[in-house]
Amino acid sequence: MRRYIKGFDAIWSRRSIGMCELLERAHALGPFDRSLVSFGIMWAPTGGSDAEEIMITFGVSRTDYLALLTGALTPRSDDPRQAKELKTILREELLRAWKFNRENPVQAFEP
Repeated sequence: MRRYIKGFDAIWSRRSIGMCELLERAHALGPFDRSLVSFGIMWAPTGGSDAEEIMITFGVSRTDYLALLTGALTPRSDDPRQAKELKTILREELLRAWKFNRENPVQAFEP
C-alpha cells in the first residue's frame, strides 16, 4: 500500500495541473515537457514513481528523469514573468515531493 505525503493532496494536484495548463497556454512548456511535469504531479503525492515505471514511460533512470523535469521547469529568458514564477514554484514542490522518501524516509505520512 502506498502512503501519501502531507500537503500533496487532491487540492495540490488540481492546482498543479492548472499551473501546468497555464504554462502550456503561455508556450512555456512544450508537449514533452508537459508530459514530464504531468507525470511528476501524478506521482508526487506518493513521493515519486519507482524506477521501473519511469523507465517504461520515459526510457530513462529516476536520476535522469529528475534532471529532465528540472530542465523542463527551469525558467527560460523568453518565458513571461508569470510563467517563470509558476515554473519555479512547480519545480521546487515537485523536487521536494520526489526526493521526500529518498532523503527523509522517517518523516510523517498521511494515512
